[in-house]
Amino acid sequence: MNDRHSWLKFGIFFGVLFLLVFVWFGQKWYFNYRQTQSHQVQGQLETLTQNSLDIMGVHVFDVYPEKSDFANPQPIQVKITSDTKFVKTIWYMLTKAELAKTNGVWYPDKLKKEQQEGSITDLSLVQGMLLTIKTLNNSAGDKIITASEIDYVIRIYPE
Repeated sequence: MNDRHSWLKFGIFFGVLFLLVFVWFGQKWYFNYRQTQSHQVQGQLETLTQNSLDIMGVHVFDVYPEKSDFANPQPIQVKITSDTKFVKTIWYMLTKAELAKTNGVWYPDKLKKEQQEGSITDLSLVQGMLLTIKTLNNSAGDKIITASEIDYVIRIYPE
């Protein structure tokens, strides 16, 4: 009976140990997997065609965006479909008089802004424009992505 009791304790101990190790590795894998999910790319417009954009950009991680490699942008081709939505945000920049009052300092969050439906035509006006491209699927590491939405900013300067 005592021998049987020892084996039971031994089995329960290793069963619990196995379960704890399994949960620990599973949790590590799950959080690592989520950390490498990206449904957004930020980058500068290089070239533009009717159906695609070439950008130098970075995949922005969903969970920890600060861990994205912004120092090393990569060439990424962005496919544009009929379902791609363009979102234009207009920033109304300060006048010279307003800038003089602030010693030339301005803050983006304090500017008047307006969001409108955009178009691919807007992108053809400015080379090097900063874009945020959103995708429906995880695009982490992909060199060719399909855009569900393209966001960009146009600055309007007073005369």
